[in-house]
Amino acid sequence: MKQVLILYILFSSSSIFAQSASKLCSSPAIHLGTEVDVFPFITGGYYCSIIAGINNMQGRIVYAKSNQPRFILPGGFDKNTMHVLAIILDYFPLTNKEAEGFWVGGGFEIWNNEAKSKKERITGKFTNYVATIGAGYTFYVSKHFYVNPWTAIHAITGGPGQVLIGGANYKVSKVLPELSVKFGLRI
Repeated sequence: MKQVLILYILFSSSSIFAQSASKLCSSPAIHLGTEVDVFPFITGGYYCSIIAGINNMQGRIVYAKSNQPRFILPGGFDKNTMHVLAIILDYFPLTNKEAEGFWVGGGFEIWNNEAKSKKERITGKFTNYVATIGAGYTFYVSKHFYVNPWTAIHAITGGPGQVLIGGANYKVSKVLPELSVKFGLRI
């Protein structure tokens, strides 16, 4: 009887293992795409990303221009235009094959800033290096188009903490939250 039980367990476990292995060995779901983000457009800028992924992981290269809202700017300044280059890795933990649903991500960004002082109307340029983490939810409205509400926290990891521009001192915020919506196309 023990031998029958052992054989049954072996065959059952090998069947379960074979099913798991077939899932792992099945052809991967490769996807390519692009996104546009609403926030930079609202502020007078632009955003474009190129996406490449496999199964529930994807990488994004982002280039954007954005004008920070005035309520975020330090006193003495009325404009900061940011040119951003970012490399981000996203993970969709609730799915095996598709980049769909809840995601978390993180990466590295370079912010080239152009801040303008109110009084002297002088523009100063400086660069910050930024670590970013974020999360969102991707849902499809058709086979290839999706909406992606998201939020992120950006932490300044390098570059100047303060910049003297004209007679005003631009103090860089160490942490900046962000909230927006992206629209995407995936093939």
